[in-house]
Amino acid sequence: MERLRKELRKEKSKHVNEVIEKGDLENLFVDCVEDVRRNVIKRRLKNEIVGKKKIGKFDENSAEA
Repeated sequence: MERLRKELRKEKSKHVNEVIEKGDLENLFVDCVEDVRRNVIKRRLKNEIVGKKKIGKFDENSAEA
């Protein structure tokens, strides 16, 4: 009977460890997705600023012409 209890505790412990590990992996995945999302937003803003500068220069040149 005691042996069965030990085995049961061992299996429960193993299951809890798997759940914790899955949670850690899920958190890592979510962090990575958030990093990519932030980088995409930064890149879009940077490209938008660069695009506006180019358009501004183009407008200045076309007004002079």
